Amino acid sequence: MPSRDSITLSFTVLLASLLVWDCALVQAATPDLSCQSKKLKEASSYSKCRLKAESKAALKSVAPDFSRCDSKLILKWDKIDTQFGGACPTLESTEGDRTFSSNILTFASDAIATCLATAVCIPADPAALGCPATGQLTSYPADKNGAPAQAVQDDGALQLGAALSFTDNGDGTITDLNTGCMWEKKIQWNVSANFAELHDADNVYFWSTAAGDSVWDWLDAVNAEGGTGFAGHNDWRIPNVKELVSIVDYGRFDPSIDPAFSGASCGVACADITDPACSCTSRSCQWTSTTQDRDSAMAWCVKFDDGLVTPTPKTGTTDRVRAVRGCSP
Repeated sequence: MPSRDSITLSFTVLLASLLVWDCALVQAATPDLSCQSKKLKEASSYSKCRLKAESKAALKSVAPDFSRCDSKLILKWDKIDTQFGGACPTLESTEGDRTFSSNILTFASDAIATCLATAVCIPADPAALGCPATGQLTSYPADKNGAPAQAVQDDGALQLGAALSFTDNGDGTITDLNTGCMWEKKIQWNVSANFAELHDADNVYFWSTAAGDSVWDWLDAVNAEGGTGFAGHNDWRIPNVKELVSIVDYGRFDPSIDPAFSGASCGVACADITDPACSCTSRSCQWTSTTQDRDSAMAWCVKFDDGLVTPTPKTGTTDRVRAVRGCSP
């Protein structure tokens, strides 16, 4: 039977070996790996912070406040970029790694909260979260090889992409279950603007103007609404042209959009933005944040009577606008 001294010696040798192995691991952590590790840790903390905010909000039946989560992520992430500088494999200033990470985690936490609150759960298969379908369900024939009205493999025949799917969150927002984008709802569509109501479907703005309010002034007001931002979020933005086109339903006309955005109660009396039936979409053009490359005085605009995408003068035309946030990259 081994003596106490021999057992103690063996344990000491084992402990020393583990310490040497652990030190070797620490020494092997190069600056690029350390940067990656720290950013993964902050991403984990951000996800936990958002879900904790969702948990508190669920108990109180109020909109979650993510402002502390967002500000802490920015502070910590920028500190890591500064600490490691060029050693980091990616940077917010070049690759946009913080924005990418926050978008992914925002999408995930929003999806979990929506699933638990509404029983509308996004498919677990990531492949389902891809390019949305156009909504066109009818195939139209074409004259081909001299023969009239031949069946062709057009959009209506193939119907490729994820079927358009939206859910009203009951807080003035609608989530696209394909892209993860959260959209602002509009109310009180009666062809008469009401600028005192930020979400009036008839309000129009210039894209850029030296006098009065532009879409960017309106966006500032939306992100400051109620002190925490509209529906508890302060990261609303103007959608780019591809994001806005993603909610066009080319299987519908006037408006060419899902009923989630054009409810049965839409009209002058539609004032409760939390009511799923109270959801409006003007048929007119809606601004995007995307500038036309050929002429920087023009921005792309999407019409919701037929889904037409057209360039529009930034300073010479007023159009409607709908805010978006989140989205899965």
